[in-house]
Amino acid sequence: MAEATTEVVVLGAGPAGLAAVLSLAAAGVEVVLVAPPEAARPADQRTTALLGASVNLLENIGVWQELQPLSAPLAGIRIIDDRGGLLRAAEVLFHARELGVASFGANVANAPLVAALAARANAAASVRRLSTTAVQLVCEPDAVNLQLSDGTHLRARLVVAADGRNSLARKAAGITTRDWAYPQAALATSFRHARAHQGVSSELHRVQGPLTTVPLCEGASSLVWVTSPGEAEDLKRLDDMSFSLR
Repeated sequence: MAEATTEVVVLGAGPAGLAAVLSLAAAGVEVVLVAPPEAARPADQRTTALLGASVNLLENIGVWQELQPLSAPLAGIRIIDDRGGLLRAAEVLFHARELGVASFGANVANAPLVAALAARANAAASVRRLSTTAVQLVCEPDAVNLQLSDGTHLRARLVVAADGRNSLARKAAGITTRDWAYPQAALATSFRHARAHQGVSSELHRVQGPLTTVPLCEGASSLVWVTSPGEAEDLKRLDDMSFSLR
């Protein structure tokens, strides 16, 4: 198959990759987005807490107007020592107003965040999406050659590595990493409040790992519960009522 040339290739269609695509497109750069089909993405129960600079970026690339009604402002952060020790650190609550701002940022579910970014990217005239994956990258002094799983060959001046923790682009560039494992697992879900969360995120620091709630819109919060793998498996098997009582 003949080789195609482009200015920039972005590998990966998560929030980071799509934001890079839209930022480049806004600057008039020709971009090829390489990522598996959107339908192939697993359901994502996580949320993203966006600090002020990230919200500004989304405003600049034209997606925040759609996402703002689906987000919740982060007005405060509560830190709680829940390690069960005889001596406990005092609970603290940081308010954004102490810094003279209305909020630290906003929290939004990943599903609408990615959907809004993808829709904007699909509509951009200077963006071409290839629903495939990269299988080989060769870095040269003035360009990068890519071979894709569908047989396509691309040559680009720049490749953006937004293809996850096992990034092929990072390895091709010779960027090394160190990794290690913790005896922990994380559950991500969401729930509705009986009382208003008032825009406050709560972090319970526990021996097994942190348990964090982050405000969502319409009186809900996201929950990330880090614990031992065994307890995580037990929690996954509980019905909603039993889970809420834990």
